[in-house]
Amino acid sequence: MDRSTMHITIPSYMVDVNSRLRAASFMELAQEIASIDVNRIGMSDKDLTQINAVWILAKMHIHFDRVPSRFEEIDLSTWHRGQDGAKFIREYKMNDAGGNTIVRATSSWIIMDIDDRKILRGVILEPFIKKDAAVSEYALEEYCPKISFPSDAEIIADTVHKVCYSDIDYNRHTNNTKYILWSLDALPAEVTTGSDISDIIINFNREAHLGEEVAIVAVRKDGEYYIIGKSEDERIFTAKFIFA
Repeated sequence: MDRSTMHITIPSYMVDVNSRLRAASFMELAQEIASIDVNRIGMSDKDLTQINAVWILAKMHIHFDRVPSRFEEIDLSTWHRGQDGAKFIREYKMNDAGGNTIVRATSSWIIMDIDDRKILRGVILEPFIKKDAAVSEYALEEYCPKISFPSDAEIIADTVHKVCYSDIDYNRHTNNTKYILWSLDALPAEVTTGSDISDIIINFNREAHLGEEVAIVAVRKDGEYYIIGKSEDERIFTAKFIFA
């Protein structure tokens, strides 16, 4: 087996006002199946504790060909595609009951030292890099890009979110899925409830911690939406949303 797959019936608590899978819920599922797959190939969080390290998600691009609905049965698969420098590339596909691919995603991960927050690379990672675990198949052909936040765009939201209990996961910092929720909450309701998401691209710069205040600015340019989160002028994340 060269990948991990989950069969899921989309539950009510994962859908939005239109009874379709929330974007953040897709990311939650992707996060869970990634954990399952790194366990399978011997690169789990538990394995990495041997070198005092953890996985950190750096970038992700999710493309929706179609957003699945409440109670729909789907299969979500993921696999390790190999390395690009210090980045580990992970791919995802979601298929419907007829075998049609409805969501595709690609992500870039790094392995970071827990204490000094430095990216690990080289000989220290050799015991965890299994050449035969990589699958060359692409979900999206291009790696997730770096987002350039437009400085000359129309500002449509400028707010502050204080990181609270429900944002924090077992790593004791904001879970990656929450940044998508914060971003969508900052966009106009007529967009988020009246349009289908086509693409989400998100870049992560650093973790946000309990009690920290994150300034969130959303802008619109050429029909696309960009969101940036900052804390004391230090960038936390940048996201881009395209609606069909």
